[in-house]
Amino acid sequence: MITPGLIKRILVVLLFCAGLVPVCPAVTARTRGKSKHPTALELLDKYAETQDRLQSFRLKSKDMINASSSFKGARNRPEYRETDFRFDGHRSSCRTHIWGDVGKRSLTRNQAMYYSTLWNGKSFIRHSRRSDLSNLGRAVIHNDKKRGEKLGKETVSRTYQGHSLMGYFYGDDERVDSILRQAASISVRRENEKVNGIDCFVVDATTLEHGRYTLWIDPEHGYNIAKAELRRDGKHRHKFYGRPMREDEKILASLENVRFKKIDNVWVPMEADDSVNRTWDKDQDFYRYKNHHERVEFVLNPDHEALNSFASDDIPNGAKVYISGWQINYTWQNGKVVDKDGREVDVDKLIKAESEKVKKRKPKRK
Repeated sequence: MITPGLIKRILVVLLFCAGLVPVCPAVTARTRGKSKHPTALELLDKYAETQDRLQSFRLKSKDMINASSSFKGARNRPEYRETDFRFDGHRSSCRTHIWGDVGKRSLTRNQAMYYSTLWNGKSFIRHSRRSDLSNLGRAVIHNDKKRGEKLGKETVSRTYQGHSLMGYFYGDDERVDSILRQAASISVRRENEKVNGIDCFVVDATTLEHGRYTLWIDPEHGYNIAKAELRRDGKHRHKFYGRPMREDEKILASLENVRFKKIDNVWVPMEADDSVNRTWDKDQDFYRYKNHHERVEFVLNPDHEALNSFASDDIPNGAKVYISGWQINYTWQNGKVVDKDGREVDVDKLIKAESEKVKKRKPKRK
């Protein structure tokens, strides 16, 4: 028997199926509150997308490094650095003044050491001298393209003190997103964690050669890394810049207190603290440092050609010049390599001639 109540229930069901009856508000609220949690690879993709937009720049930075060591003769006073770093995704120029506790010396700002590395796409040139020109220093030229490209890449991962802000952590010559794509295991924690007041995704990864990583990814600042920790040790056959670590060696590196700034609609890491604790021999021997790195100027996608970003115009006349791989030295004069009589030297031709001499000296196989 069909009753009015039964007809009413049938109509409700039909209307619901047609989408004309709203879902219970409580159920709707719970459903909306549950957004899809991104996978680790999705987060790495978003991080890489931002980093790939930060591959051409000119920046100026400053560092204050407090280091300590158990080794004899080591000083425990701050070291200061000021750097002009230029990069176009391939070529690089890094010029740094260093003073304070430098090795076994204590230098004032006027006595600062000056170091520069340049990869211009053809030659890699490393130059060092005293800032006050009391010593003109020396320049070493590598004209082997394969070697030069390798050294140019290492400028990003090793020479520039803010390498962690570019995704290159202590002991790595590869960017962290590239490393973690090859991880033995990688996952995203169920719960986000706050870093500097922002809910960040937390990625844990274990790699066979590079160690264990934890990254806090900030979705409100371009999916940049807001915090990071890296652990590696020789016991697990991890490597340090490609070389096997000692079995009794351990490294803990961290990045924190990252400050971001939006430049040309891209979030750029501008300031951070990073630290390293490296130990040997059951922690009896150690090397530790804490560094505060600040980018005081950052220009995205500058006109490098107009700026002469990759010119070797910082080497003073009279500086000694060494051709890498050969026991040969010349002199720098007006942007050129010259011999003792002031005649310009064709470095490529010189290296080719020296290579031929070596080949002729090799004994013939019997």
